[in-house]
This record gives sequence, structure tokens and C-alpha cells, in this order.
Amino acid sequence: MPESQPKLPAVFFDGAHAYCQDTEACESLLRMGFGARREEGLKLHMLEALYLAEKGKVEIFGSKKKGKKLEAAKLLKAKAHSSSPSLSEQYILFKAFRSGGQIVRFSSSAPLLWRVYARGVGREQDRPQTLLFLIGKKWSLSLPRLESILSTARALRLEPAFAYVKDGKPSIVKLSKLSLEA
Repeated sequence: MPESQPKLPAVFFDGAHAYCQDTEACESLLRMGFGARREEGLKLHMLEALYLAEKGKVEIFGSKKKGKKLEAAKLLKAKAHSSSPSLSEQYILFKAFRSGGQIVRFSSSAPLLWRVYARGVGREQDRPQTLLFLIGKKWSLSLPRLESILSTARALRLEPAFAYVKDGKPSIVKLSKLSLEA
């Protein structure tokens, strides 16, 4: 008789975030650097939930009331038009960092900023290493905006970098400002 697959923890999607209420799964995901503890359970960014679903760690469902299982590929396509860079481009970038062992924390506002931690470092153990500015295909940059980006990263004591997707592959460009003063 074939062994049945263990039931995966359910993650409920609310349109912007996903929530896990399985206490054991929440603790395990937190230890792996995913999500943030909230009163209603573990709050996951949509990209984290998609990544975990692809890796076979969770199943994504619609709201708790509807309970319909959602497919990750459909979620990426359905939301692809709504942000710049697209959600599918963001996912390519997120997956590259997580597959490389790095933890990513997200900003909740525009512009899209991610705080990236060094490999093997948890968010409670150390500060982030890089402030990542996500850029889309039609993005342009002025000198005052560049100076603002560098100032923001410097104020947070983080390395500034731009991330984008070209030909389906993630690209990262790190920046620095050299001081000419002695």
C-alpha cells in the first residue's frame, strides 16, 4: 500500500500577504528566516509564500472562508501587470537570493526596497548587508535620485544595489560613493 504524503501546512492568501496559523509550521518557517510573527499567526510576504509553495513546504489557499487551493504560477501571472517590476520579475530576484541562502526583508512602500542579509545570518542576529532597489524595464535615474538612494543606504549603513531581471535572469549592480576628502 503506498504511503500517503504528509499534509502540507496551509497558507491563506488575503490579496497582499499570506498567513500561516499552524503553530509548528510557523516556528519552522520563522527559523528558516521566513515571515514575521503576528497575532493572527505567521505573516508571509506573497513572494515568500510562492517560494515555499514551489519548494513543497506549504499549500496556498484563498481566504479562510473560501478555502480554494491556489496555484503559484497563476498567482504570478494574475498579478504580473500590477507592479513595476512585475511580480514575476520580483519572484525571480527573490528566488535567486533565497536559493543562495540569503534572507530578504521587504519594504511596504514604493520604491521597492529589500533588505538583504548575508548568508547564514538571521534577521534577529545581525543587521542587513545590502539595501536593494528593485527596478523595472522602463526605469530611469536622475543624478539627484541617485544621490538620494546613496544617502538612504549610507544612513542605514547598508551597501546600495540595484536589482533587475534581463532575459529572465536576475542582475544585481552594487553601488558605492567614493569620498574625495582626506
